[in-house]
Amino acid sequence: MRTLTALLILACAQPERLGPPDTSSVVLPQLIIPPDTLLLREHLSSRGPERTGNWWARIDSEGCYTEAHNSWMWVIDPLLQQSSAWTLHWNGSPRLDPWFCLTKPQLAMLKRAAGRVDEWGGAPHDPGPVDRWTVVVEGRAVSIVLPNRGNPGGFHPLFAALQRIAEQGVWGQSPEVGAKLDGRASAFLP
Repeated sequence: MRTLTALLILACAQPERLGPPDTSSVVLPQLIIPPDTLLLREHLSSRGPERTGNWWARIDSEGCYTEAHNSWMWVIDPLLQQSSAWTLHWNGSPRLDPWFCLTKPQLAMLKRAAGRVDEWGGAPHDPGPVDRWTVVVEGRAVSIVLPNRGNPGGFHPLFAALQRIAEQGVWGQSPEVGAKLDGRASAFLP
C-alpha cells in the first residue's frame, strides 16, 4: 500500500514539478536569412497560438523591398508553441517582384547606417509583439530583438536612416491586389 501511495504522490506531483510551458520568454523562429539580404525585419505579433499576424520584410543588397504576411495560422499544441521551427511561425510567401526599390542615394545612406550597427540590446521582456531586426554587412549578420516600438539600442543609426527614407515618401502601397504568385516565390525559404 505504501508503494501505491508513493506512486500516486509521484504521479500527481510530476505535472506540478514540470509545470506548464514557459510563456514568459519569446520563442523566436529559427533565423533564416535569404541570400543577398541587407536588412530583415520579422514581426511576431503574439506569443500564443494565434500567429496569423506574423509578417516579415526584407531589403536586399540592391535596395529592393519585399514583404510576406502570414495567412490564417494557429499553433495549438503547447509544446509546438515553444518550438523555434521556422514553419511554426511563418507561412507567408513573398512576391517575386519587389514592392519598390530605394534610390541609389537612399541605398547608400542605408548601407552606411547598417555599417554603424552594433549588437547592443537585449531580449524583450514585454508581453506584446516583438520585432527581430537583422542586418547583414560584409557577410556578418547582427540581430536584435525588440518589443514593438522598443529602444533600438545599437540599431539606432539604422532606424534613423529608415526614418529619413520614410520621410521622403518611398514606402508604396501594398501591391497585393491582383498579384499572381508562382512556385518560385518562396524558393529561398524552407
